[in-house]
Formats: sequence, structure tokens, C-alpha cells
Amino acid sequence: KIPADLGAVAPEQNQFGTSDKRLNILIGGTNNKINSCDASTIGGGLQNTIDNSNVAFCVGGTHTIGPNAGFSAILGGGGNVIGFNSYNSVILGGISNVNSGQYSMAGGQRALKPSGIVGATVLADGQGRDHISSGSHTATFDFANGVYVPATGYFNGLHVSGVPVSTGSSAEADTLQTVTDRGATTTNAISI
Repeated sequence: KIPADLGAVAPEQNQFGTSDKRLNILIGGTNNKINSCDASTIGGGLQNTIDNSNVAFCVGGTHTIGPNAGFSAILGGGGNVIGFNSYNSVILGGISNVNSGQYSMAGGQRALKPSGIVGATVLADGQGRDHISSGSHTATFDFANGVYVPATGYFNGLHVSGVPVSTGSSAEADTLQTVTDRGATTTNAISI
């Protein structure tokens, strides 16, 4: 017979909730709790909670994986939350990130995905301000000093939908005047 839960270090401080669920693992840490879950794991940390979310994983820090957020993971940091009904989501690490979207990813400091956002990624820098998702099926990179894509190696620059994005000093600097100076014309009205 398979045991209800596979064990805990410092069992007087770590807790398995009362339920008929099985195969949960608590390893180290203190005041961690797995409640009403199947096959969920907390590895270390302080006051981590996985509540009613099957096959969820949380390591280090002080985190919460809320109800119905199965197949989700928090991989470090502190004060991170995967919210209600946010299944198949991940927080890569950092501090005070909130992922309330399904099939979503967050990381950095205060990367936020409100509920109802699906399939989104928010990666943020270390500024103590909110970095909010741009919406479903988007990637939001919020870094005060920019996002850099090397022009060497495999990627060879930035492409959007397969089209190279021209940036920097080699960027095209056409204005309406330089286009008409080259002899281009139009029959369309131009409004200013």
C-alpha cells in the first residue's frame, strides 16, 4: 500500500492537511503546508502553502500556490503567489510576483498577471513598482534600461514575425520629406 504522504523534515512544524489525497512531499523548511493535494511538493523555505492544487511544486522562500492551480511551480525568491485557477503556470523566482493567469510565466520583482490573462509572460527588472501584463498571449519585458538582443551568434538580431527589426545607427530614418525628395508620390490624401 502507498503511504498517504511520503514524509517531512521537522514534522511538528511542517503540515499535511487532512484529506484523502496522496503522494505529497515536504522536504525541510519550517511552517510549510500541503493541503488537499495529490503529488505536490514543497522543498524548504518558510511558510509555503500549496492548497488544493495537484502536482504543484514550490521551493524555497515564502510562497503560496492557491486552489485549482495544479501543474504549477514557484522556483525560488520570496512572497510569490500563483493565484486561484491559475493552472499550468510558473514563477521563475524573484520577489512579490503574482501570477493569476493560466499557462503563464512571471519573474523578477512585482511581475503581475491579473486573473483572466491566459498564456502570457511578464519578466521584470528589480524596480519596486508593478510590472503588469500587456494581456493574453503576450510577452511583456519591463526593464528600465532596455531589452538587449545580441546581433551575433545564433539569433543574429531581433526579428518580429520573421522580419528583421532595424535599430540603432543603421535604422532607416525616412520622413515624409525624404520620401518625396526621392520622387515618391501618392494619390492618397495626407492629413496632419
